Amino acid sequence: MRYLLAGILALSVAGCSGSGSTTSPSDASVTGTWVGAINNTSLGRENLTTALVQSGTTVSGTWSALYESTPVTNYSGLLAGTKTGTAVSLTLTPAPAVATPECSYTYNATLSTSTLMAGTFVSFNCPNGVVDSGTLTLTKQ
Repeated sequence: MRYLLAGILALSVAGCSGSGSTTSPSDASVTGTWVGAINNTSLGRENLTTALVQSGTTVSGTWSALYESTPVTNYSGLLAGTKTGTAVSLTLTPAPAVATPECSYTYNATLSTSTLMAGTFVSFNCPNGVVDSGTLTLTKQ
């Protein structure tokens, strides 16, 4: 009986440590839809949705944001950047119809898992010297 239990335990441990399909964050592709929230913005909480496409270390795609303010404010546009290891660096540029393209945002994040990234964002080149910054966590859908 003791040998039977030892054999079952050994098989269980071997099954858990096998070559599963988990991908380390540094090897994971960021291609897909990511959603999350920006906190500490001058307009209040911002819900962000991005559609990312990764080719090598280059990342491109689109984004849309909904500020939970009164009145509710929506923005959208294009994004471009890089993913190197676990580091993701993006520049989000608004569409000309919603804001001046010069007023862009940088997002610098770290992938902690293949489906979770968190970091900081800051606006730059915005009219009247407005600077908006905060933290952003995105989850892959």
